[in-house]
Amino acid sequence: MFVKIGEYKYLDTLRKKGEMHFSPCIEFKKYEATQAKGIGDKYDGSIYGIAEEIFTEISGSCTTKRNAPVELHFKECDKMPVYCLMQLDELELSTEDYNKIRIGFPEHTHALIIEDEEEFLDNVRYTFRNKAFTHNVFYEDLLSIDFTNFIFDGKSDVRFYDLKKQLKTFALVKFESLNGKRTIITINNDNVHRTIFRKRSCFDYQEEYRIVLPRENIIEGTNYNISPFEAEIIPIEELLQK
Repeated sequence: MFVKIGEYKYLDTLRKKGEMHFSPCIEFKKYEATQAKGIGDKYDGSIYGIAEEIFTEISGSCTTKRNAPVELHFKECDKMPVYCLMQLDELELSTEDYNKIRIGFPEHTHALIIEDEEEFLDNVRYTFRNKAFTHNVFYEDLLSIDFTNFIFDGKSDVRFYDLKKQLKTFALVKFESLNGKRTIITINNDNVHRTIFRKRSCFDYQEEYRIVLPRENIIEGTNYNISPFEAEIIPIEELLQK
């Protein structure tokens, strides 16, 4: 099931009017530098990990670093609208996860419960005319083979029209998995939006599911409307594991 944590009035507007508040991806990168520690990840819309070797040349001076952390930030993702939900198997949270959410999102007092995931996602697909990419978030601190496979050919959970016309390459990343297999990841305008579906493992308690609009650009929070739908709103305390 999907769960949306927030203030009651906004959750009520979501179910009655279908009003979804999307934020540009760059905002989630900025959030971590503010007091909203639980909301954002500074690596949103990026590829990050430990590079076996980095070689740079600046003004004739060469530098080599080994086992160095590296981040490739893709500005092409900065203005893409992102909407976040929780995806839970059971309608309860452990005390530890509940406390993390209350600390990270102190103003969020209620939870909207969407029991029928398929119906909700079909509502999203129809409204955005197959131009919304939806998927759960990968939680990891180093590049995994699962995520690199997702970058290669990951599919949206709803029908999505790919962006394969006039491909433009942004980066080539050589990746070595734990079994020693080396792969080159090509990041281009057809798959760069998939980098938005990865966060560090410290955020895994959020069980996040995202809806991204790769063809849209926004510079601040923007409301989009899907069709109204049936959903229950409960106080967030009721999610606490009995």
